[in-house]
Amino acid sequence: MAIRYIRRPCVCCGSEHTEPLYEIEGIRVVVDEDPATLTLNTQICRDCGMVFINPVPDPEFYAGYYRSYQRVAASLEGAGRGRKRQQQYDYCVRSLAGAAPGRVFDIGAHDGSLLKLFREDGWQVEGCDLSLSGREFARRHHGIALEQVSFLDIERPAGCFDVITIFQVLEHIIEPLPLLKKARAMLRDDGLFIIEVPNLDRPSRHNLANYFDFEHVSYFQRQSLGNALAAAGFVVSSSEIYARNQALRVVARKSDHPPALVSCYAENRRRVLDYRATYTGIIGQVEARLRPHLSGPVILYGAGQHTEQLLREVPVAREMNVLGLVDSSPEKWGKEVLGYPVHPPRWLAEQSAVPVVISSFTFAEAIARTIADHNPSLPIIELYGHEED
Repeated sequence: MAIRYIRRPCVCCGSEHTEPLYEIEGIRVVVDEDPATLTLNTQICRDCGMVFINPVPDPEFYAGYYRSYQRVAASLEGAGRGRKRQQQYDYCVRSLAGAAPGRVFDIGAHDGSLLKLFREDGWQVEGCDLSLSGREFARRHHGIALEQVSFLDIERPAGCFDVITIFQVLEHIIEPLPLLKKARAMLRDDGLFIIEVPNLDRPSRHNLANYFDFEHVSYFQRQSLGNALAAAGFVVSSSEIYARNQALRVVARKSDHPPALVSCYAENRRRVLDYRATYTGIIGQVEARLRPHLSGPVILYGAGQHTEQLLREVPVAREMNVLGLVDSSPEKWGKEVLGYPVHPPRWLAEQSAVPVVISSFTFAEAIARTIADHNPSLPIIELYGHEED
């Protein structure tokens, strides 16, 4: 698949005065079974400090990628998804401070589970998402009909929603300002815009879930998100850092006099360069643990984001003879991730002396127990641990 890139000015202030900070080459992606290789260039605006990917793969590439997006809960609880959505909903409830139920729209609603919680409290719910599997999950399990379009293609009267939510989606949007302005137009004058984004001030520093990923094309912390919201006619009324994953959560209101832009160039530049150095060290650690196993076959346990990151960004991982992937989610069984078949855990019982790489940071201990339950004779390779291991 040939990738067309587009160059863009700063997605917050429109400046062309940008500085490259971090390049990642050879990122492997499969879109509709068509493989592609990406190069990502993370840049910073020298005027306002916004961090974003530039140039960026064009919207056609991302539309194809998200249509086939498969990270949907395997059950109504879905590997922590239910807890995550409940925590996000609890934040919404606190922000609403007892307001009567009205109309809510969720941008990037994915499997509809956040809207389900709103509906249970009496809200009229609507949402959109590009994922075919997410839309189907929302319809089948929650009875919620999501629109399979970009939010920019949604047609509604001005001022028709009391609340608009966008959780872990804004960072995926190539042109965030038009989306923010459309959200403002659709909100009532006293409506709330509730946002959650990964936090550039506290990116993960411990594993291969690279904060600078091709899915994320813009990067925010408090000041840069505040700048973008102000440029769209909002003012931030409250914010918090969610303790579990350090995500940034913000509640914004419409304003006829939003605050002036405040540059965060120096601190954001330092954050990106510090992270680049840390991530280079993580790659080296993972490669050192995999290199002794290049002479024979291996199995990867995990068919999610971590495995995708491992196979995209670790050169040694791409040299491994991978027999297949194992995952606990039934919806993934029989499918492929980056060209490798996904099997259920019981498949491990059929294997003999094949090392199993635990492709996870958060759930490594639980996965190790699952491997031992199905086949205690299989060697286990954990990618993380104490530095002296």
